Amino acid sequence: MRIIITGTPGTGKTTVSKIIARELNHDYVNLNEELVKRGVCRYNEKLDTHEIVNREEAEKIADEVLDRSNIIVDTIALSIIDPDKVDIVVVLRLHPLELFRRLRCDKQWRGMKLCSNVMAEVLDYFLIEAIECFGETKIAEIDTTGKSVEEVVRECLDVIHGKRDRRIGIVSWLSALDPDVLVRLDLCARGELDDDSVLVVC
Repeated sequence: MRIIITGTPGTGKTTVSKIIARELNHDYVNLNEELVKRGVCRYNEKLDTHEIVNREEAEKIADEVLDRSNIIVDTIALSIIDPDKVDIVVVLRLHPLELFRRLRCDKQWRGMKLCSNVMAEVLDYFLIEAIECFGETKIAEIDTTGKSVEEVVRECLDVIHGKRDRRIGIVSWLSALDPDVLVRLDLCARGELDDDSVLVVC
């Protein structure tokens, strides 16, 4: 099988992907790291992230990766992947306040980078992109909030093995957050407010 595991940074993609790859005896590839290594990205200093600048070459790299069988691909670069080469897309979700704490306290992210990623989770960015790129039938959405890594891996494996239905639309973070927090997150994501003013954590 060729399986994509995606989601907002901080939701646990890499940890979960590597464990699933070991469990299934599949190869593991971090496509984002591969794209950076192969020189098709440039660094965006403002957002402290890498962006694809050579899409044609990036698509070739993605094709090369997915020409293999029995592979787990950990990535947020969904739009460069040929949907016909993918069997299942797992989208990991995490409550935005937990994601904020994880990115700020564990990864030490700050400012626009921190808040723009949390807002991406609030607005279902990676789920929507996955649906647009692969269609609904290939996608399984997994809420990781309050769960151990082992629990998340088991849910993913149940989906992969057909023991659990593929479902989407299982969370609604907009309705779960205080409107004032949403406004502050949005302002921070646009560089108009410091992340200290969003939540006091760590």
